[in-house]
Amino acid sequence: MIYGIVILSYLLDGVFLNVLSENTIFLPLFSLLSLVIVAPYFKKRRSSYYGMCVFLGFFYDTAYTNTYFLNTLLFLGIGFLVAKVFEPIQVSALNTYLIGLCTIVLYRVTVALFFLSLGLAHWDFMKFWKSITSSFFLNSAYLFLFFFFTKKIVKKLRKRKYRFLKIENLNS
Repeated sequence: MIYGIVILSYLLDGVFLNVLSENTIFLPLFSLLSLVIVAPYFKKRRSSYYGMCVFLGFFYDTAYTNTYFLNTLLFLGIGFLVAKVFEPIQVSALNTYLIGLCTIVLYRVTVALFFLSLGLAHWDFMKFWKSITSSFFLNSAYLFLFFFFTKKIVKKLRKRKYRFLKIENLNS
């Protein structure tokens, strides 16, 4: 089900990118933020999490950008950092929100530096600032909604699994 959250986020990125124009104040990064939301559920399976980061970054590159392998590497790098940050701290809505906002800034700064270093863009602080702040509005709502949605689904699935195991043990 955790993979379903990531797939849904990937599809929502496409919906919002197609429905909303470039001149809007809402720039979705749902796919990237889904990696922040699901990272704590992969504590014992980090290699699966990193593999998911690579695949999601690759599909994000092919569907939504023309920067092949840039997002593949960025999603993997950000996934690695997010996993490391979540190791020593308790998972909460506030921590997930703050890590998500830091992820947005890190992603936007890295992409801007990449394009600037290749000479593919010129430096415009106001445009850069708008890309960061416009990401906060929609993505903040996404972080809160999907954090609680994911937590509720995982809790329900664990409860069902526990009930199944409990019933199975009573019959033996």
